[in-house]
Amino acid sequence: MTLPSMVEPAAAVLLGAGGSLPITSLNKALFYLDLSWLRDHGETMTSATYLALPQGPVVAKYPTRLVAALEEASVALQDDAEDGFAKPVCLTKEPAFVALTEEQVDRAKQIGRWAASKKAGELSQYSHDNMGWQIAWARGLGAKRPAQKLDLRIAMQQLLERDPWLEEAPDAELEARLRAADDEAGAAW
Repeated sequence: MTLPSMVEPAAAVLLGAGGSLPITSLNKALFYLDLSWLRDHGETMTSATYLALPQGPVVAKYPTRLVAALEEASVALQDDAEDGFAKPVCLTKEPAFVALTEEQVDRAKQIGRWAASKKAGELSQYSHDNMGWQIAWARGLGAKRPAQKLDLRIAMQQLLERDPWLEEAPDAELEARLRAADDEAGAAW
């Protein structure tokens, strides 16, 4: 499967967020979008590399790979008049989603709604709890070295710890599959 560029996932996140997100929030939303897609499908949605920066995980070279790409596609613009966490990225039109499936668009919108419900600082703090960010930070800027990229398989663990299936009893269908797997494993021994 060819992974879509940053434009469509970012645009879908912005749609879910109501059309605009501060750049820090957009970076975090894309990070958690990729982690959730990796968890559920074994690959990220954007194929982006994330660096451990003081604000948390950030798309590597995001001014070019994210902001400029959105602007070149005439999908969104960044208002860089504000400083700090703000600098909102605002949709200028809804794109035609050709690279993303309906499931991918729905997931991106869901993550956009989640990100819009939080302040940029809250999202940054949440991402600081991510073990992938902590390891990359300690090896990079935290050790006065260049920023390091995050290992997304380690970073994904933050989502696994919060999955309902780890806390809820399996339904009848899952219970049957687990028994069948146990029976098959027992027969192999």
